[in-house]
Amino acid sequence: MLLLRLTMITLLVPAAFAAGTQQVDGDQGVSVDLGSIALNEKLAPGGQYRLPTLTVRNIGDEPGEYEVVVIHLNDADDEDAPEHWFDLQPSRFFLEPNQAQKVQLRIGLPAGADPGRYQALIEAHATTDGEGVRVRAAAASRVSFEVKPSTIWQAWLLLLRRSFADHSPWSYMLPAGLLALVLVYLWRRYVRLGIRLERRS
Repeated sequence: MLLLRLTMITLLVPAAFAAGTQQVDGDQGVSVDLGSIALNEKLAPGGQYRLPTLTVRNIGDEPGEYEVVVIHLNDADDEDAPEHWFDLQPSRFFLEPNQAQKVQLRIGLPAGADPGRYQALIEAHATTDGEGVRVRAAAASRVSFEVKPSTIWQAWLLLLRRSFADHSPWSYMLPAGLLALVLVYLWRRYVRLGIRLERRS
């Protein structure tokens, strides 16, 4: 079972975006229920890992569209985890004031992932449209993990096992059906061959 350490805090990160004259809309605040997610178990290349559910809440007094994205910390100690390693569902949604949305977080490592320590921020923020300066509040959860060394064959084998498990029972029924057809074909062929040999003798 995947071991992880959670910090149950709300991290608010205000950000300002300048593009012309100042324009501030209604208050669309945001909070998340996880400040950090630290995976203690080393992850294997080719593996799929499910993280705790992240709850995003609109703590402002205006409804609006929100999105969840992966951003980088640019920390010299750890590598930035590529965005395509993460699957965030849903990544975009609408929230009324004080309404919350649960977002499922997953990490899918490619078979050739380099070993080492990685980190990223899962940031939730209100989306903004139009021109001008818009101040938006953002809340983020820090994810940190380590990828263990693995040979390419071990990684592909793990990926194959995960794929079979995700698509069961069809992933097992299809090979079993093909094997049954091959066995029936071989049996009928050898039975016919045995009958022919008996008739000739």
